[in-house]
Amino acid sequence: MSQGVAIATGCAFVGALCVIGAINQMRTGKTWGLAGGGRVFRSEQPGYFWFLFAARVVLGPLALIAGLLGLVHLHAGS
Repeated sequence: MSQGVAIATGCAFVGALCVIGAINQMRTGKTWGLAGGGRVFRSEQPGYFWFLFAARVVLGPLALIAGLLGLVHLHAGS
């Protein structure tokens, strides 16, 4: 596996995890905070909760699309 394929696959994988995490975050009302901050609950820290959701919902699809486009581009070049 080439380095480009590994990076594109990893990018798509992380993007998919972000999208799944955002869905789960909205479903349960809790998530993990950044830098070992522990659990964040929608009812206790709504601003931080929505910040984490926005980051996941924006960056996740971008990473997923970029990874898939990278794989398509690398496959077309083979």
